[in-house]
Amino acid sequence: MNAALARQFRELETQRSAILRVWRNYRWEQLNQALPGEWSAHQVLAHIITAEKLSVRYMEKKILGIHETADANWNEAVRMLIFKVAQRLPLRYRAPARLVESTPSYPSLEAMVMDWEQVRTDLKNLLEKIRDEHVRRQIYKHPIAGKINIQHAMVFYYEHIHHHQKQLNRLLKALR
Repeated sequence: MNAALARQFRELETQRSAILRVWRNYRWEQLNQALPGEWSAHQVLAHIITAEKLSVRYMEKKILGIHETADANWNEAVRMLIFKVAQRLPLRYRAPARLVESTPSYPSLEAMVMDWEQVRTDLKNLLEKIRDEHVRRQIYKHPIAGKINIQHAMVFYYEHIHHHQKQLNRLLKALR
């Protein structure tokens, strides 16, 4: 695996481990309680997992034609910087309809964790297939940022979780 992608993957896994360490202190019923007009903690994490799952599926198809895909350039880097700043702002964004429609309701925390582990295994396998000379290829299409490369996609994953972390913290604090 490309060294930069390996580092980004480790950071994602550290982030995921921290979330799950906290979640194991709550009962499943608590994680399904929602504040008025908000998603429950379960729904937020299911959304994150589904976004990753659909992204990995998309990129698995795109790497089949990676030789025909253009490299990302400074335009994508600028768009990702803007995206990163936007994700850090305390603003709410509407999730894409396809993502909302595809988001499951898990029967248990264990089922959710197993699904996320599978998504991350699939992501790791995908990352291992990408040769160094193809790291800059635009194999991911974000609904807002547009076509970006795999490193930018990894930034999206990290920032997406970071964006929802305050929401999760607020929900979990209300459950105490």
